[in-house]
Amino acid sequence: MARGLHLGPIVAVALLVSLPGCLAKSYEIPSDELQRLVDVPPMERGQAVHVVQQFSTAPELRPAPAWAPAPAEATSADGQGEPQSGDAVYAPYEPSGPPVYVFIMPPLYMGFGPPTYVARQPLQRGAVAGGGFSSAGVGGGATAARGDAKGAATALIAAAVAVALVATIGIAASEGARYDGIVAIHPHHPVHLLSAGGRERLIGLDELTRFDLDPRATAVISAEEGAGLWQRGRAPLDRQGFTWQFGGGWMMQQVAADRALSGYVFHMNFGGFFTQTLGAVLTFDVGGASDPYTPGDMWFARYGADLIWLPIHLGLWHFGPRVGGGMQYINTGGGDWAYLSTTQPFLTFGVESEIAMTTRLAFSVRAGGLLQPGTPWANTLTPAVQLGLNIY
Repeated sequence: MARGLHLGPIVAVALLVSLPGCLAKSYEIPSDELQRLVDVPPMERGQAVHVVQQFSTAPELRPAPAWAPAPAEATSADGQGEPQSGDAVYAPYEPSGPPVYVFIMPPLYMGFGPPTYVARQPLQRGAVAGGGFSSAGVGGGATAARGDAKGAATALIAAAVAVALVATIGIAASEGARYDGIVAIHPHHPVHLLSAGGRERLIGLDELTRFDLDPRATAVISAEEGAGLWQRGRAPLDRQGFTWQFGGGWMMQQVAADRALSGYVFHMNFGGFFTQTLGAVLTFDVGGASDPYTPGDMWFARYGADLIWLPIHLGLWHFGPRVGGGMQYINTGGGDWAYLSTTQPFLTFGVESEIAMTTRLAFSVRAGGLLQPGTPWANTLTPAVQLGLNIY
């Protein structure tokens, strides 16, 4: 039966699950950031805006109007002649419609270098955001038997690890790489306000007021509109909320009072962090080992829960204790020790450390040990070291 198990369909399903994670060029402005921005002077709002990148599965945005050439009457901030480099000013006359911008890169943008994204229709010297935006809504035998069992278990372990690995790669390439941080945009950059009912409204960032804020609405900007977008730096590692962890490494497993085998282990954990430093995860570990001197071998599957506390951090490095426990099924035997097929409790403790890679992704190193209460070797601590990725 084990030979008939093919991993291809399983891996294909895992890949399909990860495909929706492709990143878009649209960014959501969190509601608390909108509350802050409306208290910032309109001409300064675009210099530092906290955003979270969306996935390609996000609703498609209604395109903002193209930016039109500036009228001849537009002048610089002091009303004298053509705007100078570094100016970003209103036209000095009273237009019949909403205010019109003459856009030359604001002074603080000068040191950012080329924008991360350039608008499809980038602004040139003297270009303006013409006419504001419409607010109209749109819809949207014992030895033989053990050999068979071992073969089936090996195939199942390989399948579980393959699915977890593909899922981890997909999540890391999307959620882990997702930009969560500060951007710079033109102060009149179009903001898409999407209501819970599917209606969409366009408004300039500088035109936002508290009357426009709706806690049920979502505010989104596109990097391909306005004058483009500058990514000014990611936010620090943010653990709070859901987490997925995957990794593997080396471990020792006691199989008899006088016998411990050295082998491999893979761990798959998911759960959440209540705060930036304290979290709890459900754990599922699989692994195996063999004795280089006898025909004996071992494989196991563990499930349980861990509590993680990471109170210490030095720059990008964070670490703290990790404790947990659960049940493990172990199948072992051969050589000069008896076959063993049983379920038994286990306890683990050690140190969890991680190096922040992005706002939602960290490289982890776990080191610790395992105890097996209720066995003749209950007081024997077996070590383990594992490397992996923590995705938040």
